[in-house]
Amino acid sequence: KTGNLAEADASEKDKIKAVSIQSGHEYNAMKKKPLGPPPPSSAGIPRTFMVEVEDPNMKGAMLTNTGKYAIPSINAAAYAVGKKERQPFLPANPSSSSEEEDPVPDKFLCLICKEIMTGAVVIPCCGNNYCDECKCERLITQTEYPLYETTLKPQTISAQT
Repeated sequence: KTGNLAEADASEKDKIKAVSIQSGHEYNAMKKKPLGPPPPSSAGIPRTFMVEVEDPNMKGAMLTNTGKYAIPSINAAAYAVGKKERQPFLPANPSSSSEEEDPVPDKFLCLICKEIMTGAVVIPCCGNNYCDECKCERLITQTEYPLYETTLKPQTISAQT
């Protein structure tokens, strides 16, 4: 085996035999087709979206109907930038939204338990909102409304919608 058959020290018959072997080493002798899978076709992709490349081994290269190799321009830009991978030993950065929750506005907080209201009710004398459970519990334990010290009956409380 030599790179230059013209300068090889062999008979003319041996040189011709070497040429025929080397010229067909990429083809299957039985099927008379090239070995390996055929290159992907660019059928269906407009030529304006393709960028011609010289190297058929380039990642994403496709064979065009003109016999030249090309890759989609979007892929060319992506291959140029490359994938940014995180270092495996660095801790994962949690997203800022999960770490810092947005504060709940005061108008949604119960004045008694200081939590988000569940089953909000309106007190008719002042218009304040409370949790239904907190207000009922307060009415059972105390007969006077704590802010204005007036007697409040459960029938006068209306649900907040």
